[in-house]
Amino acid sequence: MLKQISKSDYVIGCGDRFGTLLILIDEEVENRETIEKKLIAELKVFEFENGDVEFKYVSKGLRYFLKSGETIFANNDESYGTLAGFAIQDKDGTNGQGNVFALFSRHVAVCCSNSKLRVQDEVVGEVLQSNDGCIDIAAAKIYSHLVEACGNKFVTEENKEKTSVTFDPYAKGTSLPGTLVHLIGAASEEIGLGKIAVTKFYSEQEQGMNTFLLENRMSNKHVFCEPGDSGAMILSYLPDDDKLLAIGMLIGSFQNKKDDRTDEFANPFPPNRKKHRAPYAEGETYSAFYLKDGLNELSQIHGKQFRLLGENKCDGASAIAAK
Repeated sequence: MLKQISKSDYVIGCGDRFGTLLILIDEEVENRETIEKKLIAELKVFEFENGDVEFKYVSKGLRYFLKSGETIFANNDESYGTLAGFAIQDKDGTNGQGNVFALFSRHVAVCCSNSKLRVQDEVVGEVLQSNDGCIDIAAAKIYSHLVEACGNKFVTEENKEKTSVTFDPYAKGTSLPGTLVHLIGAASEEIGLGKIAVTKFYSEQEQGMNTFLLENRMSNKHVFCEPGDSGAMILSYLPDDDKLLAIGMLIGSFQNKKDDRTDEFANPFPPNRKKHRAPYAEGETYSAFYLKDGLNELSQIHGKQFRLLGENKCDGASAIAAK
């Protein structure tokens, strides 16, 4: 019976709720009264009466409690950053799904003195050891009872959820300079809009790792990111594939006067601080690393392959057109 009712296009699902059949219906449907009468007529075949059924109108999309862009805390709120997203660890080197891990900045992880990762008000996992790495990435193993709450999608500039693929900076035919990108940061009220300026940036300060630089979009009224957005996933939309390209993760910013990168993007988060995004500032430059490099380093350190949650074991996107 439940399977039969759930086949309707406008029914999201149904089930027993303390002796009453609860039917969840897409809140965007019209003619609710007609739909309810139709469903009740179908249920009479199963000897259900009106009082035995409850209709509830809800959003068709499932809201994940843990998702990219959430605030993560370390060391009793003294430091915070942004949850980039989630990765899985291939089981025994196969395509079988193993554990699920939160991805975030290593310079935030070093502040986790008790090796616990907290998202909002809940401890969600155990931080993995990251002393052997040089890339600004860290991972925390999500507790098993929270795995189903982990979202495996990102959002576009228009805040629409899409699946994603990891960008491969070493594939032939890649073209990133000028590419428009965006991020969802924990400290920022709005989606950050930027563009890639330098695709291969070498710095002794970054221990020679392959990083890239970003700038604010001139057409935007606000800066690309704020202190607290460290670790946010750098994304770009692929219209032909209707997917998002997960390019990398935010490290920090360069100060114009000192020309030096700062880790202020993992600053304290006072309880009374509100999310905001500062007005556009010319000359601001930001540093990020390629996600593929970060996942490869995690794989080398911990012995099993890491890949984005929800992404098939694939070769990633080989090219992207500059915009």
